[in-house]
Amino acid sequence: MGAVRVPKTPRIGIAVSGGVDSMALTALYLIEWELDVAQAETVLMRLASGHKGLGLHGMRSITDIPECWGVHGVHRSGTRDLAASGLRREEDKDPASPHAKGLQRILARDDIFEKGGVQILRPLLGFSKERLIQTCRAQDLAWEEDKTNKDAWRTPRNNIRELLHSAKLPQALQKTSMLHLAKQTSDNMHKVNTTVQRILSCCEILLLDVRSGRLIVRLPINQFLPRDDFERGKGWAVYEGQHRFTATLLLKRLVEIVTPQEEVSLQSLKQAAVSIFPELVGADRRLQPTSFTGGGAQFQRLHSPLPAPRSDLGPAISGISEDLDSVFVWKLTRQPFSEAPLSLTIQPSANTQSKIADNPPSWSSWQLWDGRYWIRLLNRSCWPLVVRSFQLADLKYLRSTFTPQRYKEFHQFLLLAAPDKVRWTLLAVAELADDTLPLGRVLALPTLGQAGIFDISDGNGTEKVDWQVRYKYVGLGYQLSDDSPGNISRNRSLITSWKD
Repeated sequence: MGAVRVPKTPRIGIAVSGGVDSMALTALYLIEWELDVAQAETVLMRLASGHKGLGLHGMRSITDIPECWGVHGVHRSGTRDLAASGLRREEDKDPASPHAKGLQRILARDDIFEKGGVQILRPLLGFSKERLIQTCRAQDLAWEEDKTNKDAWRTPRNNIRELLHSAKLPQALQKTSMLHLAKQTSDNMHKVNTTVQRILSCCEILLLDVRSGRLIVRLPINQFLPRDDFERGKGWAVYEGQHRFTATLLLKRLVEIVTPQEEVSLQSLKQAAVSIFPELVGADRRLQPTSFTGGGAQFQRLHSPLPAPRSDLGPAISGISEDLDSVFVWKLTRQPFSEAPLSLTIQPSANTQSKIADNPPSWSSWQLWDGRYWIRLLNRSCWPLVVRSFQLADLKYLRSTFTPQRYKEFHQFLLLAAPDKVRWTLLAVAELADDTLPLGRVLALPTLGQAGIFDISDGNGTEKVDWQVRYKYVGLGYQLSDDSPGNISRNRSLITSWKD
C-alpha cells in the first residue's frame, strides 16, 4: 500500500459531488494507491472466504464508508442539514446570491426521505502502481511506502500480499489471473444490473406508504422463462442460475425500501424469488404461496386485477406492460418483530427549566430507529422520553383515555395507515413518567401526522416534545439523479406520508 506526499495546494482532496443540488460529500480515497495489487488481493481474499461467481469482485470505484451505518450525515443522510447550515452562512454574506438560492431550492423540496452522505471514490483503480510512481516522479512528488504493509503477520491482506509477491501460488491464483477474474466479474455484474434496472423500470409501483413502511408493487410475469430454443434445450441449466440471480437481485432492490436490515443478503431472498417467480423452477403459478418472509420483509400477495383492456383503444393504452401480473400485486412491509427493537432514550434537556429566552432546550442528535426512520426530539418534559415500537399496551391505554368517538376515529385511521400486524412496527414516542406503565405513556406516533398526536401538552400551554422524522434513503437502482428520477420520486402521488 503506497501513499503520496501531496504539495501544499493539492489538486486531489475532498470533493463535493453534484454541486449544491445534491450536497453529497464524497472523499477521494488516497490511501490504497497500489491499486492493481490491491484488486488482486481483494479477489483472492474473497475466494479464500468461500465467495464464488459474482461474489468474486474487487474493490468498487464508488462505495459507502464501511462501519458507518446509522451515522447521520455519513450514511446516506444529511443533505438538508448540510444545506440549512450552509444557507445560514450564505445569508449572512448575501441572501440573494446564486448559492443561497440553490440551497433554498434544496430546503423547499419535500423532506420525507433522507439523502446525501459521504462516499469513498477510488478514481485510480485502473492504474498500476508503476504508472502512479512514474507520474509522481514526473510531477516531482515523493512516493512513500507504508512499512507495515510488509509485515505479513499483521493482517490477512498482508498475508495474501506476501503470497502474491512470493510467486509461490499457481498461475490460476496469481495477480494477472485475479485481475482478469475481477474484470470479468465486474462486466458480468454490470450486465445483470442493467437487466434488473430494465425490469424495475417496467414494474408498477402502486403505493409507497412511509407512515408504516409499506410498498405495493405489480411485478412482471414470464420474465424468467426460457427465451429461445437454446435456453429450452441443453443451455437452460446454465441460464436458470442466471435468471434466479437476476430475480433475487430484483427483489433485493425492492426489499431494501422497507427492511430494517443494514445489508440484505441474496441468500435470504432465494426462496422468495422462487415463490414469486415459480417459473424459475418450472412450478405451477397457481401453487404460489400468498405470504412469506425474506430479507427482513414480509411479502403478501393481494388480489388486485387490472381492468379488462378495451379493444377499440388499441394496445398499451394504459401504459402498463403486457408482461405485468394482471391479477395479483405484492405488498412488502417490515417483517413483524420477533423481539422489540432497541429503544432510543432521550433525556430531558439541561435547559428544560431555563427561563432565559436565548437558552432554550436543545434538539437531540439524529438517530436511526429500526433501520428505517431517522428521528430527533426536542424534549421539554422533565422526564426521559423513549422512542420505541407501538405496543398493544399503548392501544389499550389510548382506549381507556379517549372518548368512544375519538377512539373509533383513531382506530379506523389505524386500519388504513397501518393495517394488521404492521401497526406494531410503528414508531412511537413515550414519556417515562408513570411507574404503572413500564414502557412509558405513549405521547405520539410521529409518522401518522396529526392523527398520531395524543397528549403532548404539559398543561401550561407548552408542548412536551417536538420531533423531526424522515424515512431512510430510497432508491430503486434505476434512479440516476434528481433530473432523471425513478417512478417513485417522479410521481409524488405514489407516496403517502405524515405530511398528507
